[in-house]
Amino acid sequence: MTEEERIVYLSNLVHVAGADEAVSRREGEVIERVREEMGAGREEMARALQAVTQGEHTVRPVGRFSEKVRNLEDMILVAVCDDRFTGEEKPEVVAFAKDVGVTQAQLNVILAEARERSHCQEEVGVCPSCGKEIPPGSRFCPGCGADLRSGPGAA
Repeated sequence: MTEEERIVYLSNLVHVAGADEAVSRREGEVIERVREEMGAGREEMARALQAVTQGEHTVRPVGRFSEKVRNLEDMILVAVCDDRFTGEEKPEVVAFAKDVGVTQAQLNVILAEARERSHCQEEVGVCPSCGKEIPPGSRFCPGCGADLRSGPGAA
C-alpha cells in the first residue's frame, strides 16, 4: 500500500471508532495494533486522525481487493471490541462492505470472526511501564521486568 492508502485505511478505522461520538481506550488500542501490523508510521496515524477530526474524511475502500477486505475486517473489529457495535457504526460498515462487494452472508462471517478475535485479544495485556504485550497470568513484564502485581489489588 502507498502512504496515502495507509492513511485512508487508518482514517476509516478512526472514523468508525468515533461514529458513536466516543473512541474507547480499547478501540484506540486496536487501531494502534493495526497501525503497527500494517507498518504505518506515527506520522501517518497523525494525518489519519487529523483528516477525521477536521471532517475531511469519508469512509472509502483503498488498495487491492484483499486490502479492502482486511480494512473491512479491521473496521468491524474496532466496532465490536468495546461491545458497543452501535447504530452509528453499522451504516458505515455496511456501506463499506457494499462498496467492496462483500455479501451479507460474508459480512456475517466477518462479524462473527471479529467478535471472536476481539475476545482473543482481550487475553493479552499491556505493560503499564513499557507498553509491551503481556501474556495472561504473567507476574513480570517480558520487556522491562516490571512487577505486574504491584499497585492496587497486588498480593
